[in-house]
Amino acid sequence: MAAAMKQTPQSYTLLHVQCDFLRSKGKYEWALTLARQAVNCAPSEFVTWEKLTELYMDLGQYESVCNLPLVLESFL
Repeated sequence: MAAAMKQTPQSYTLLHVQCDFLRSKGKYEWALTLARQAVNCAPSEFVTWEKLTELYMDLGQYESVCNLPLVLESFL
């Protein structure tokens, strides 16, 4: 995976793999940072927004989940 990250550091799929690993280790804040990067890399992909939403919910940041439609509008 390290070699793949060097070749394509802005791949949202690789960022998601890292997010999932960090979530499994309880490192939700770190995973949230990577989920935000994934959204910035591929804002038109539903799965990036889904992962970001899941992490906000894991952290109990429900207000941030409610604000995501406003953030999404800025990408349109």
